[in-house]
Amino acid sequence: MVTSLIILFAVVLFKSNSNSLLNLFPFLLIFLLAIFIYISWRNNITKTYLERLKEKDIAELNSTLSEKEQYIKKLEEENKELSTIIHSDNKLIPAMLLSVKEFIKDSSSLVPASSKTGARLLSDLEQLSLHRKDILRSQEDRCRSIPETGCSSVDSILKYMKQKAYEMNIHFDIAFSCNMKALVDENISENDLNTLLADLLENAMIATKYGDCRHVLLTVDMIEDFYSINVFDSGIPFSKEVLVNLGIKNYTTHKTEGGSGIGLVTSYELLKKYNASLAIEEFIQDSGLYTKKLSIVFNRLSQYTLFTYRNRDELDFLNSRTDLLIVHKTMPVMG
Repeated sequence: MVTSLIILFAVVLFKSNSNSLLNLFPFLLIFLLAIFIYISWRNNITKTYLERLKEKDIAELNSTLSEKEQYIKKLEEENKELSTIIHSDNKLIPAMLLSVKEFIKDSSSLVPASSKTGARLLSDLEQLSLHRKDILRSQEDRCRSIPETGCSSVDSILKYMKQKAYEMNIHFDIAFSCNMKALVDENISENDLNTLLADLLENAMIATKYGDCRHVLLTVDMIEDFYSINVFDSGIPFSKEVLVNLGIKNYTTHKTEGGSGIGLVTSYELLKKYNASLAIEEFIQDSGLYTKKLSIVFNRLSQYTLFTYRNRDELDFLNSRTDLLIVHKTMPVMG
C-alpha cells in the first residue's frame, strides 16, 4: 500500500507543471494520512497481539497457581494429620520403652536366655527411639518456617538459602526486628537486596561447612535510625588477603570448590551504590556459637570497619588498605 501511494504521488508530481503545484497539496495530505493510518494499523495489531499474549500468560499462570494452591492445601492437611500422629507417638513410645525396661529389670521369673533376649530387644528399641528422634529433629530443622518479609522475591531467596543450609547440614536461623518492606521501600531495591542476601549468606555457609559447629544467623535490625543487615557464622575467619582485596579485585580461598570471590566484589559495589557501610567483627574462637559477624548499615557513610583481635603482623598488613578502619579489640582476661 505504501509503495503504491509513493508511485501514484510520483506520477502526479512529474505530470504536473509548476503552476499546478498547489493542486498537489491534497494529494500530499492524502499520502501522509495514508502513511499515518498504515503505521497506526500496524501498531494496533502489534498491541492487540501483545495484549492477547499477556492475557494468555496470565490465564496459564492463574491456572498453575490454582493447582499449586490446591496441592499446598492438601499437603498442609496431610502434614496436620501427620503432626497429630507424631505428637501422640512422642508420648506413647517413651512410655512403652519405660514399661519394657521396668518389666525386664523387675521380672525374676525370666530364665537367663529370655532375660538376655529381652535385654537385646530393649537395646534395639532404644536405638530405634534415638534414631527416630534424630529424624524428627532433622525434619523439624528443614521444615521450620522462615519469617515473611512482605517481599515475595526476598522470601524466595531466604527459602532457597534455608534449603541449601539443610543440604550442607548447617543450622540456619533468621530473625527480623524491623519492617523488611520499609527497608526495601526506603533504602535498597528488592532485586539488589536479593543479590546482597544471597552473596552474604552463601559466603557464610561456605566458611561454616569446614567446622563441626555449623551455625549461620541472619538478623535485620535498627541501629539508631539506620537499618542493619547482620550475618553471623561459626566458620573460619576471613584471610588477611580477602580483607585487603575486598571490593577491589576478586580473591578467594575456595578456588578448589569453584569459588571466584566475585560475590564479595558484587556486594561491595552494591554498598557503594547505596553509600552503606560495611563492618566485620571477629570473635574469640571457641568463646561462643559464632566466630564472626558481617554487618551492612545503611547510614550513607560508606565506611569499611574491622573489629579484630589479630596480632601486630596481620594488622600491619591490613593497614595497607587505606580506607579500612581497624579497631583492635582487647583480649579478655581469663579469671
